[in-house]
Amino acid sequence: MSGHYPLQFDEPIDPSLGEIIADILSGERKLREAEEAYLVARAQTRAAFELSRQIAPLLGVSEYEAVRYIDVVPENMLNLLESPEGWIALASYVATQTGTTLPDYSPTLH
Repeated sequence: MSGHYPLQFDEPIDPSLGEIIADILSGERKLREAEEAYLVARAQTRAAFELSRQIAPLLGVSEYEAVRYIDVVPENMLNLLESPEGWIALASYVATQTGTTLPDYSPTLH
């Protein structure tokens, strides 16, 4: 058979069992990390909407406006959505951004 050359590989065709398991575990870890990040982001989004729903009438703005102000807070402030004290701080931040004064506010967490 002229012009026919056998295939040559630099690496073995079949990966070892250890390589297969390592790939699976690595993929599962990445999937787990992605799922956790998704759940955190979803919880933060729900918290932001609930906070905006609670403070909008106090500030005399729409819920849409309130959530837009929360949406643009720096990323390092998003952890404030995880505690009642953080909600109060974010409510004060939104009040400052809207040029209004926040009356006494105590979040109602569900």
